[in-house]
Amino acid sequence: MFELIANLIFIGASALVDVKLYNTQDVDLPQSLGAAIPVMFREEGYNMLTIGTPPSEDGKCKYMGYVLPYERNWEEVTERDGQRTVIPPEPGKIASYAIVLNKKTCPDGKVESMFRVAERTGTLFNRGQMLKGYAVIGRQYQAIQADFRPKWVPQVMETLTALSARDPKVKAFLDYTAAEAEKALSAKQATAEPSPTKSD
Repeated sequence: MFELIANLIFIGASALVDVKLYNTQDVDLPQSLGAAIPVMFREEGYNMLTIGTPPSEDGKCKYMGYVLPYERNWEEVTERDGQRTVIPPEPGKIASYAIVLNKKTCPDGKVESMFRVAERTGTLFNRGQMLKGYAVIGRQYQAIQADFRPKWVPQVMETLTALSARDPKVKAFLDYTAAEAEKALSAKQATAEPSPTKSD
């Protein structure tokens, strides 16, 4: 699993570092740690004319992945007015919801592999749902500086790994992600190798 997480930084050829994405359908969020729900996003927003359009038939490119809860298993350090505050981890408690996306598919048949991350932030209403049209910023993982990458990524990948043992769709998600990460790494290494020189 560590190797997969390390290789995630090689996925993502898109020039768009951050993309605003919109949820295509109402999703009931998992209310316990260790669960995950498949999700689908698109780039364009919804309005009164498109709200009732089936997401699979609206002619837009789709971003596929999973949303799952995570616990904060790390310390949070904040500094304000010269005072440093350390907030201890809160194991066993849902901190928020992570979104991981690994594939973009378009009506013309084009498929783009990726590893984009986003987070469903807390809201006053609909705490247990992510409604159709809810917007997130899908960040290209490889473009995020190492110190600022979400700390929950290893945790949610471990959760998906555990789920893959009994859920074929989760297993397919991980297998595709791992294969694309390895492919991207191999391509990077090939371009980094010096070309052979011709002898006189």
